[in-house]
Amino acid sequence: AGRGFGLAIAARAHARRAGPRFGISSPFAEAEAGGGPYGPGLSSFGIAPERVVLVRARSEAALTVVLEEASRTAGVGAAMLLAPTGLDLDLTVCRRIQLATEASGVTALTVRAGPGAPAAGALMRWRVAAAPSGDGLVRRWRANLERARGANPADFLLEWDHEAHHLRRAAGLGDRTPRPQRAAA
Repeated sequence: AGRGFGLAIAARAHARRAGPRFGISSPFAEAEAGGGPYGPGLSSFGIAPERVVLVRARSEAALTVVLEEASRTAGVGAAMLLAPTGLDLDLTVCRRIQLATEASGVTALTVRAGPGAPAAGALMRWRVAAAPSGDGLVRRWRANLERARGANPADFLLEWDHEAHHLRRAAGLGDRTPRPQRAAA
């Protein structure tokens, strides 16, 4: 759920910036998350797989170095770190990444597949779980905003709009407008 939500956020950056996307992970993090990136899955978020640079770091220290360097590179559209459970993103590391993203405009995300210490200096912290979609075709998340500067904690039911490639609030069951039926060819 976290990786899908992270891809939805990265897709928004993908639409705004022309540069490549950096996916940063380790073999251990990919094992925890159930595998590495999948081209058709990226495409379903509107992210062109040929514009994704995947870096598989061999050490935890290398993970944060690559995220920081990708974050400071103005030509990068977004950088997403798939963090293993034990990775400690302390205040110093988070502050360096924050300063790099502020200077470059790059969107930097850290996604954890399992439990772990939250990023100490993250500007926003979300707890995300998959949510049922009803029809089984729409990606939905129950997203809890735990921390954000200038915002109160809040819960959201969000879904991915496959046609417009953006994240939106999910309508309640009674609020749904029926989808138009497609004519048979």
